[in-house]
Amino acid sequence: MKDLRSPFARAGATLDALGIAAPAASPPVPPGANAARISPPELLADSVVCAAAEAARMTPPDVRPALLAAFRRGQQLGLTVEQLESALSRKAD
Repeated sequence: MKDLRSPFARAGATLDALGIAAPAASPPVPPGANAARISPPELLADSVVCAAAEAARMTPPDVRPALLAAFRRGQQLGLTVEQLESALSRKAD
């Protein structure tokens, strides 16, 4: 049977020994970071508005003022989106 390994592998050389080591792993990307690079915040916010409108069986223009008021109040109170989501989901259960 023919040896299909490269000449370097047959000689017992490793990638590290040849100076061809795999690159170091990239640091983890925070949640949402990829979305922010893909789309401007206005388009991402529209997606959130549409999700709320669908859940409420309303139109986005009808839901947008209520969402804006809720997010402004949360921000004034120092809540993160995660804290707000957690508190709202407990109340919905």
